Amino acid sequence: MDQHHFRHVMSHFATGVTIVATKDDHGVYAMTVNSLTSLSLTPPLVLIAVDLKAHTRQGLHNSQRFTVSVLAESHPALSTQFAQKAQPPDPFNGLATFQTPEGIPVLSDALAYLDCRIQAFYPGGDHEIVVAEVENLGVLHDDNPLIFYKSQYHRIDSF
Repeated sequence: MDQHHFRHVMSHFATGVTIVATKDDHGVYAMTVNSLTSLSLTPPLVLIAVDLKAHTRQGLHNSQRFTVSVLAESHPALSTQFAQKAQPPDPFNGLATFQTPEGIPVLSDALAYLDCRIQAFYPGGDHEIVVAEVENLGVLHDDNPLIFYKSQYHRIDSF
């Protein structure tokens, strides 16, 4: 199967956009993720898919924890910034954040956040599937979400 055709067809599935962050002894890591999925209510589980080459992947393995910041429609620049392969030593420098008890940042102007403890890693082709239990969460703002559809950012009213 042609991977470009696969990507094109899958781009017709609209997703939300998040920033996933983690922290280990080497620093803070963060990346844009649109593969967040609610997996289970009891216990509360989510999954994300992480590219095997992603700089954040080793931090996830080291820390066994991550946060999710759900982006608002005003955040396409943040999504693009955190989607870059090369990240600065402090990817949240200059951004308003708060930290979980483990010191992992959450964007203060995110719509919502999750604080997660990793339960398992599973192979998934050129990605790794990360299953985590949500230990803390909250809604921070009541705005519209950032939507990714057909390889572009959209607002809910732009369809």
